[in-house]
Amino acid sequence: MTHGSVRRVGGWCAIGVAVAYVVAAALYFVAPAGLRSNEAPLYWRAVIDYPQLAVAGSWVIAVSGILGLGAVAAISAFVRSTNAGWVNWMQNLALMGFALTAVSSARQATVTYDRAARFFCGECTVEDNFRKIIDVTQQLVPLDPGGLFTFGGIGLWVLTVSALALRGHAFPATISAIGIALAAAYFVAVISNLTGADPLRTIAFAVGAILALAWYGWIGMELRRAS
Repeated sequence: MTHGSVRRVGGWCAIGVAVAYVVAAALYFVAPAGLRSNEAPLYWRAVIDYPQLAVAGSWVIAVSGILGLGAVAAISAFVRSTNAGWVNWMQNLALMGFALTAVSSARQATVTYDRAARFFCGECTVEDNFRKIIDVTQQLVPLDPGGLFTFGGIGLWVLTVSALALRGHAFPATISAIGIALAAAYFVAVISNLTGADPLRTIAFAVGAILALAWYGWIGMELRRAS
């Protein structure tokens, strides 16, 4: 049986994840085009021009990762009795995914402006080489560049919880269906990262933010009521 404090804290954390995802998506879509550009000079110049906006989304995603760590155990408890083995395994994947999300996003936010300043270093004697190094190593900053754990691992957990909830009637069928759709959005995000398909990534972020608001938000409120 889940202790009331676990539900209470987990509920607030789940609601926080829902809000953070929506805020991060909003920041992504209102950001200047340069901050979404794959062309290095345009992207790094935009970082110099909009330093706070360049890292705001990363900090919000880092917060979502921290909050996710508090939500996973409480949400998993809804369906653990249905299949404890699968739930425990997927819960661990989700914990790893949220932890990587927090650390990777905070790391990226911390070093982004300094990398941009070095990219445009006018005093460097090997300026072109500096630019190449900064550009080529951009993908080394995230700890999970393809999102296999930060999106894929969390997506597998959401899918498992939602499918078991649908089978065991732990959630209303609509919420379980939203969870399955959210898991699909996580998987699409992984595919877009691995293939470099920017339009697909944009769709995954937009649709995923709406689905996350509904799924995490509803479960968070249910956890609060049950506490």
